[in-house]
Amino acid sequence: INLQLAELLAQGECLGVFPEGTTTDGDTVGHFHSSLLQPAIDAACMVHPVALRYLDRQGRTDKAAAYINDVSFGRSLWQILTANPIRVSITTCLPIDAYNLERRALAQTAQREIESALHGMTPVCEPSTITELSYSLNACATSET
Repeated sequence: INLQLAELLAQGECLGVFPEGTTTDGDTVGHFHSSLLQPAIDAACMVHPVALRYLDRQGRTDKAAAYINDVSFGRSLWQILTANPIRVSITTCLPIDAYNLERRALAQTAQREIESALHGMTPVCEPSTITELSYSLNACATSET
């Protein structure tokens, strides 16, 4: 699959990967699996780290969107649909040039940037690139009988 992804990147396609290979509750960033970033190196393209945060109305981390441990997909989806409105905060960090980087170095750099963004330390992220999207999923959970 990495060969196919590298080919798509070389053709100018934009791909999204989640190098943690899993999800967390939002308080920590999991280990990045460097093999998932190999296509970016093979295609010599830019990697654009993006940090996602789910927040409640008071700006605290919202655990309703956490799809972790033994929670089934159905239960996770139900938790999101029946929760109070969840804000999604998207922080884009400075791009990383994957050309001539070893994949572990690329994974570590991307992970550090995302951790910095999530913990409010912005030496590698520009404040002007922070975008917040707010929406409510509660309307999806209501049904008329």
